[in-house]
Amino acid sequence: MDRVSKIQKSAKFKCCTAFTLSCIHFSLMLLLVTTSGCGSLDTIEVDADEEIKIEQAQLQKSNLLDVGVIVLKSGAISPKQKENDSISLEIRQAEARYISYHLRETIQKTSGWRSVNVLPSESEIVDVIVDGEIIESIGEKLKLKIAVADSAGTSWFENTYQTKVTRKDYTKLKGENDLAEIYQGMYNRIANDINAYRKKIDGQRLASIRNTSELK
Repeated sequence: MDRVSKIQKSAKFKCCTAFTLSCIHFSLMLLLVTTSGCGSLDTIEVDADEEIKIEQAQLQKSNLLDVGVIVLKSGAISPKQKENDSISLEIRQAEARYISYHLRETIQKTSGWRSVNVLPSESEIVDVIVDGEIIESIGEKLKLKIAVADSAGTSWFENTYQTKVTRKDYTKLKGENDLAEIYQGMYNRIANDINAYRKKIDGQRLASIRNTSELK
């Protein structure tokens, strides 16, 4: 009986050990998937000469969506930036409004939408919301986090965009057009990405997004 009891205890121990190891393995796999899925954003390096892509196809009016660009969040300003670059909260907030306006103008130029407006908040109902934040802005470098979603609650994408410009870029821009925007390539890329995502959506779903907005 002692031998049988020992065998039973041994079998029970092995079974529990195997089960425990399986649980640990599953937990580690779950942790890996979770952290890899939500911990980072795609960072897109944008060329200063990125060109805008104009919609060539004739779109049905029923498939044209309204876009709202929420005024970008000004983002955090480090003590080093305040000291070295003389950046204040007021300057950053003005910059956020300025970038939002240029982004709105650029999205409208793609000709893939019904209307595009800058909004102070998400309180107004539109078909597509473009939200974001200034991560870094130090004259020669701009880094933005941009998130796009529709009124049905579907996230289109969330990316980090960054670009760098040189003195040569500034000189070239001044020679071409004093009113041109030095970071226009960044706005072009964001507008292109939003329009490219819309083009992947079929007509039925576009109509559904519009209906959802109208019902809210």
